[in-house]
Amino acid sequence: MEEIDAKSVKFLNAVRYEGGTANISRIRSLSGLNRHEANYRFGKLEDLGLIDITKEPSPRELEDRKVAHLTGTARRELERGLGSATEAGLIISDKPNSNEVSRERFEEIEQKLEQLTESQQASSVEAREVKTLRERVSDVEDDLADFEKYVYEWHESAETYLRALRKVVEGKLSVSLKSYLQSEVEN
Repeated sequence: MEEIDAKSVKFLNAVRYEGGTANISRIRSLSGLNRHEANYRFGKLEDLGLIDITKEPSPRELEDRKVAHLTGTARRELERGLGSATEAGLIISDKPNSNEVSRERFEEIEQKLEQLTESQQASSVEAREVKTLRERVSDVEDDLADFEKYVYEWHESAETYLRALRKVVEGKLSVSLKSYLQSEVEN
C-alpha cells in the first residue's frame, strides 16, 4: 500500500474529469496546482503506476507539454472512493473496498459463524460446513480480485493501443480525431 497526498488526489481528479487524459495546463487549471506542484506529481504518480506520461506539442515556440493518462489502477482507486477524499494520508490499497455491501454481509456472516463455533452450539458437521463455507467465500473473493485486476489491466492496455492509433492517424494522415468524433456526435 502507498500513501498519496491531497494534491495528488486533486491532480488525479483533474485528469479523471478530462476523461482520463489531460495536459499539464488543463490539470493546473482544474486542480489549482502551481507548475512545480503539478510537475512533481507527474513523476510521483507515474512511479506509483497511477499515470502514464506522453507529450504533446505546445502552442508557439514553447517546450512540449506533458500529458497524463490514468492507468487502470488509478481508475480502480478513484472508483473505490479515492477521488472523494480531500485529506492527506490517503491510501491506495490492493484489497477490495470494505464498504461494499456484499463484503459487509460476508463479514457479518463470518462473525456469526465464529460465535456459533466458539460457543460450541454447532455440531462437528456444522463446524466442517462452516470451514467449507469460509474456504469457498475466500476463493470467490480471490477470483473476484483476480478478475477485477484483469479488467483494469485490459482497459489500460486498450487505452495504450488507442493512444498509439490516434497518434498515427493524427500524425500520418493529418486527421483530427477529436474534431471527427465531435462532428459524429453532433450528427
